[in-house]
Amino acid sequence: MGLFNEPCKNLLELFPLRNVVVVVVVVVVVVVVGLILVVVIVVVVVVVVVVVVVVVVVVLKVVIVVVVVVVVVIVVVVKVVVVVLVVVSVKVVVVVVVVVAVVVEVAEVVVLVVVEEEEDEDVEADDIDADADDDSGGGGDDDDDDDGDDDDDDGDDDDDDDSVGGGDDDNDDDDDDDDGDDDDDDDDDDDYDDDDDDDSGGGGDEKQQTSAFCIS
Repeated sequence: MGLFNEPCKNLLELFPLRNVVVVVVVVVVVVVVGLILVVVIVVVVVVVVVVVVVVVVVVLKVVIVVVVVVVVVIVVVVKVVVVVLVVVSVKVVVVVVVVVAVVVEVAEVVVLVVVEEEEDEDVEADDIDADADDDSGGGGDDDDDDDGDDDDDDGDDDDDDDSVGGGDDDNDDDDDDDDGDDDDDDDDDDDYDDDDDDDSGGGGDEKQQTSAFCIS
């Protein structure tokens, strides 16, 4: 027993009771302070995280709002541009169609006026030519009056047929004179020769033959 009491005694001497209490208190304080610090750190971290999340959410909301606003603005601008382009295009097309229609109508009117003027000029020219043909004499006839000239030529042929002497044309010479010559040679000359031989003497037959040929 004395052996065990002596070391304890020595320990107590080395470490008195108050020192143990102090050590325990210090340890407790350190532990408590450490826990408090841990809690504080955790709280701070949580607060920071919350703040960051809030900020991020706010920023995201702002970004989302900004994006939405930008998208809406873009859509509105596109709609306005499309509407303006469509309206302007339609108006331009309508104006072009109206202008083309007016130009076509004006062109038709101009063509009709030009055609009427040309027809009037042609009619006036025909009237002037007709008046000139009616008033003029001789060779002033145009191509249309050539038929009349042909009739006059026919009349000249008739006159040649009715005239006395050598005025007959080639057709009359080919038909009438040849036939007359044949008849005179065959019938009349012989008769006259016979009559002259019977009644008169000499060369009286030639005169009678010449007069008979002229009469025929």
